[in-house]
Amino acid sequence: MRCIDPEKIIPISRSTTEVFKTGAWGSGRPEHLEKVSACRAACPDGNNITKALFKASQGDLDGALSAFLEESPLPGVCGSVCYHPCEDHCNRGQWDGEVSIRALERAASELGTALPGLLTRDGRDHPVAVVGSGPAGLSAAYHLARMGHPITLIESEDELGGLLRWGIPQYRLPQNVLERDMARILSLDIRVRTNTRVDAQMLAELRATHRAVFIAAGAQKSQGLDILGTDLDGVFPGVDFLKDVRRDSIKDLPGKVVVIGGGNVAIDAALTALRLGAERVELVCLERQDEMPAHGRECEDALEEGIVFHNGWGPRNILEQDGRSAGVEFIRCTSVFDRDGRFSPSYDESTVLKRDADWVIPAIGQAPDLSFLEGSGIPGGALTVNDQTMETAVQNVFAGGDVVQTPGSVVESIASGKQAALAIHIYSRGMPFSEAEEKVRLGEGPGFSIEALFHPRAGWDRRSVVRFEDLEPLFLDLQAPVTLPRLDSALRVKGFEEINQPLNMDDAIRVAGRCFFCGTCTGCDRCFIYCPEICITPPREDHGPYSADPEYCKGCAVCAAVCPRGVMTMGEGT
Repeated sequence: MRCIDPEKIIPISRSTTEVFKTGAWGSGRPEHLEKVSACRAACPDGNNITKALFKASQGDLDGALSAFLEESPLPGVCGSVCYHPCEDHCNRGQWDGEVSIRALERAASELGTALPGLLTRDGRDHPVAVVGSGPAGLSAAYHLARMGHPITLIESEDELGGLLRWGIPQYRLPQNVLERDMARILSLDIRVRTNTRVDAQMLAELRATHRAVFIAAGAQKSQGLDILGTDLDGVFPGVDFLKDVRRDSIKDLPGKVVVIGGGNVAIDAALTALRLGAERVELVCLERQDEMPAHGRECEDALEEGIVFHNGWGPRNILEQDGRSAGVEFIRCTSVFDRDGRFSPSYDESTVLKRDADWVIPAIGQAPDLSFLEGSGIPGGALTVNDQTMETAVQNVFAGGDVVQTPGSVVESIASGKQAALAIHIYSRGMPFSEAEEKVRLGEGPGFSIEALFHPRAGWDRRSVVRFEDLEPLFLDLQAPVTLPRLDSALRVKGFEEINQPLNMDDAIRVAGRCFFCGTCTGCDRCFIYCPEICITPPREDHGPYSADPEYCKGCAVCAAVCPRGVMTMGEGT
């Protein structure tokens, strides 16, 4: 355990008392300035994680949910399926194990009852149409509605949700979790039109009757394999397979299954096939296991449930017997990427692997289907947008999410929709986007705070990120991570019950209580207690700034040394 330098605790005056009544150590003076936690800076959606966890640690799950809803419309969804980059950057991970932030976000969604509030009514005269109700579309609609814009949310399917409803199995994202998030979103001024497919004519009408149109149609089309046999009976493209299972069009899958691909869709297809009664499920992909694009935890789940991986093989053709798929022939993949890191597989065709299969599920990626935009004036292929403003080449048409950049994670699509919402709001007000962006960006990471634009607060430096070396964990107890509840692997294959079980209230409080609350003052009073001259004044109101009496502060920096969260630091002084 680290120790504090004794001279930071035992005051020794080495200077005159003419200017400072207690003698001066240095010219630096304490500054009470809150900062951005490393977890928040790493979150693509900029969630106010420390605020949410502090509320939860006090047993206030409503307050925790309210904090998440400031930046995200889908806390239940993210609490279930996010790849949690926040946890990878958690400062506590360098101490005794990272905090289970994702599980806490899910708990806040389950146990809290807060609803989103308006940020402003300035958008009330500027209606916006959102095409597509996946994570990007829902995010854009949510934030635009919170900024006062009347929203028309258009979906080609009979239910909202896009990828969240049709592309993610219920063992990862249960229906009730999505519905709970959806109900909070639709509590805002959002008009829904389902079973409505937008074409060029309708897009022109939307452009004429709305201040802006946001296209978030997602990547709903499975990428095909350029090999023989893909048109045989028994071959299901990965995304189509998952959709059909969610619609109950496929109820069982007896026999042997080979899944081709190494991403999350491939893993989901393999686990879903197992739950439909497959005798044996094998997953074959180009990448080595440590190169697979699927998230590590998803791969572990598959291996735990008995999925057999064959890494380093590429498909040559699908074998046929009586007009049906009978297996797949693979060749050895010697490298997946070229010297510049670009996807460019190389093969040794003399080394062959054959696997019998009654069913073959190619899951090698998705692509946008932009056929609905033919004749609209928008160029074919992938939509191109301005990286900052999300504007397309066509006036008042914006785009984001997987329809622009594929593949993307759920949280990245949510962040894309949020950025588009901010850009559309600024556009509708005739203001430059750069001014707004400067007020919302968090640190140097991907996220930004839309709340900061409308509710800026003094005493917060949103560009400074607190790292582990900025903390003083001496006063923070060692606490082992909370064991998260998970369904036993023997039970998983019997149905679609959720693998990661939600936290109860007691465990949620324990998880949140492990947070260091980096960069956030919790009113611990340590700067006040340890000040040798008792010149630190606590705030009169909760979570206000601590201040130092300039006549008595000697610049000894004890207050900064004992601040556990990097809030009290030494400034230049006068």
